[in-house]
Amino acid sequence: MRTFVVAGTLAAMMAATAFAQTPAPQGQAPQPGANQAAGTEAGRGRRAQMNPEDRAAFLDARIAGLKALLRLTPEQERLWPPVEAALRESATLRAQRMQQWREMRVNPNAAQQDPIQRLRAAAERMTENATAMKKLADAAQPLYATLDANQKRRANAFLNRGRGMMAGRHGMMHHERGMMRGEAGPGMHRGPGGDNRQ
Repeated sequence: MRTFVVAGTLAAMMAATAFAQTPAPQGQAPQPGANQAAGTEAGRGRRAQMNPEDRAAFLDARIAGLKALLRLTPEQERLWPPVEAALRESATLRAQRMQQWREMRVNPNAAQQDPIQRLRAAAERMTENATAMKKLADAAQPLYATLDANQKRRANAFLNRGRGMMAGRHGMMHHERGMMRGEAGPGMHRGPGGDNRQ
């Protein structure tokens, strides 16, 4: 179970770092609730201006940073490629979701669904997330089993440092809310993957 939690945390952190939200296109009319979101948008700062190449570079840096922090032995090095591949696959899924979300922000009519469609879409996203997390856990388990106490401590410290990205109102592990409240509900905006966010 611990390996699954570590793998899930790692996937969410990599996705959070690699795929920050980009700003709305210039000339786009303000969306309802834009004043509420302004503080959040301003807080994203430079991350909101990253292009795909920048996000890919940050993902590479995070993966390389984790690997360097672990100081893998030659035997452990052989177990690293499946972990890296699973991390990249998870990041790709996240990037696709972010792109869909951006497109829905540009064309809000394309995102309108009835409550049952939203429930089914949310269930599909959860299934995809569960599959990606299981792949990552399966890939990471052999490596994690070989880590010594110091490597595990460093890995856990690295992962715990990013927990703020996965908790709270706009965290990466934010639960789906307000699915039965209309298109996006009062005071809500669409989050990555089309989920409703408060």
